[in-house]
Amino acid sequence: MSGARAVPGSRRRWKRFGAEWTPDGRELIYIKENPQFDLYRRAADASRPAEPLLSDSHDHYTGSVSRDGRLLAFVLSVTGGVQLWTVPLQGQAAPTLYLANGFNLAHPAISPDGHWMAYDSDESGRVEVYAQSFPDPKLRRWKDLTGGRVGAQCGLAMDASWSTGKVIL
Repeated sequence: MSGARAVPGSRRRWKRFGAEWTPDGRELIYIKENPQFDLYRRAADASRPAEPLLSDSHDHYTGSVSRDGRLLAFVLSVTGGVQLWTVPLQGQAAPTLYLANGFNLAHPAISPDGHWMAYDSDESGRVEVYAQSFPDPKLRRWKDLTGGRVGAQCGLAMDASWSTGKVIL
């Protein structure tokens, strides 16, 4: 990039390229095709080379970084479905399955308080926004009854809008 540096405030633009800034703006997590889509991380100032965060025989897609910068939510595409996972960004990168329900899942977004995960799912027959308790998805769940999507495909920022007016299912 010949000395050019992306600006952390340009978050929405980078979403379309499968990239996610850490909250402090020091690292960028992004997708690299190898031939499958792997997750890489790189210092924004290029002080160290890009390094793989997750790489195996399945496709990985960025989701969101928790506000404290400790955790990345991501999508894993495996034979038979799409799953939502998390991986620590500090220490050893040991991924943890968050949700696999047999439907198409996309755009995981961790709430600012770290207690919810929003995502898109087609389980109702159309793509809608759901949110479930985090880190245990079995405690509480709600969905946007009017339909909708989380993410750049609709021209929206990836962050879900978190409010107290939730519908609990």
